[in-house]
Amino acid sequence: MAIGKERISIVLVGGIAYFSGNSQGLTSYFGLPASTATSLSGRWISIRPNQSGFKSVTSGLTLPVAMREVTPAGSLTLGKRTTQNRQATVSVQGSGSPSQTPTTLFIATTGRKLPVEAVTAGKNGELVTGELVTFSRWGEKLNLPKPTSVVPITALSALSSAQG
Repeated sequence: MAIGKERISIVLVGGIAYFSGNSQGLTSYFGLPASTATSLSGRWISIRPNQSGFKSVTSGLTLPVAMREVTPAGSLTLGKRTTQNRQATVSVQGSGSPSQTPTTLFIATTGRKLPVEAVTAGKNGELVTGELVTFSRWGEKLNLPKPTSVVPITALSALSSAQG
């Protein structure tokens, strides 16, 4: 995930969640103190299912949650046919709801009619924010390698204490 200068990655391998990011992402998304985030920037941190925070770290990794986040809401409009990620698509635009930013979902028009891309964009005062989600490689089996040089999440409190 990339938001502005914030970068984070989360993978689930063998039932264990691993997350990594730059210092801005670790601070903003995971709430790590700046000094800890700086020292862990680019390193993988592991969290097991029985540890506090596991559910919040992994909640967005499932397809149903991802689809809920990109499904247009409010007044819907069928858009024009276009090409997204080298696929013929048609867009469905939602005006948004009180809890959701306006969203456009691009759906494949050939082969399996699956989501290809979703774009959300909104304006909060003078600040324009947005998110781009790309769906690809539907039906392919994933073979994610287990990250190496992992820092267990339990070591973070000791690291924070040592840094003052």
